[in-house]
Amino acid sequence: MRNALPLRDNLNQAINLKALPDLAVWLDAPDISNLTFSSTKIDTIKNKGNKALGNFTQGTDAQRALYVRDGIKGMPSLQGRHDGSNASYYGLADAAALDYTTFHMFIVMQRAVDMGATETVVCKMSSFNSENEIRLLVTGGDTIQMAGTSGGTGGGTGVAATSSSLALGEAAIIEAFYDGTNLYVRKANGSFASVALASIYQGTANFGIFAFNASGEPSGVHMGELLFFTRMQNDYTRKRIRDRLKVKWRLPC
Repeated sequence: MRNALPLRDNLNQAINLKALPDLAVWLDAPDISNLTFSSTKIDTIKNKGNKALGNFTQGTDAQRALYVRDGIKGMPSLQGRHDGSNASYYGLADAAALDYTTFHMFIVMQRAVDMGATETVVCKMSSFNSENEIRLLVTGGDTIQMAGTSGGTGGGTGVAATSSSLALGEAAIIEAFYDGTNLYVRKANGSFASVALASIYQGTANFGIFAFNASGEPSGVHMGELLFFTRMQNDYTRKRIRDRLKVKWRLPC
């Protein structure tokens, strides 16, 4: 039997993410060259997606994510709330490059702490401290949920699609997207959950990770990789992205 190609060779043959024009946000924890450290915590996470959006930064030590060398399947990850009290949070300021009428998102994550309540993993808010445009979260019931709203503060319709559960300690590739009619979310190898949504509101607040602001609904997940596209990807591209993540993270897709 032929041996499998080494990981690097497999990735070299995989899709070139940088060639995809709609990749707005790309967080890649194993690429240590894109991280600025403050002891074992992270001050800056370079956005490998659209450079015009800048990078994720956090100047307050208590709110910085922890760098975990063997966080997910022996690969480095960034952990959100990790000290039992402080919310980790990073945000990219709103910009035209974050505007979308459809979107697609992939995230490699592992639950490390059970907060016993809603945990925001990735979000973009319609206004700071207010309703979400989109929000990927772990519910208090341990399920994965993709939420969205069609209007700004105090308006529009808010909906959520709830996928299968993600157990404490479980790592998975999560895929979520909006096609202009419905929100979809699934844990890899599972079925998509969906909910109708006529449109998604375009707000002006940050694109955030690990919480919805400096303290709101913090998450203690390990985040290995995040890809956010400002347009829904076609089936062929989606499969190639999933295959790339599968090989790199040794996870089902």
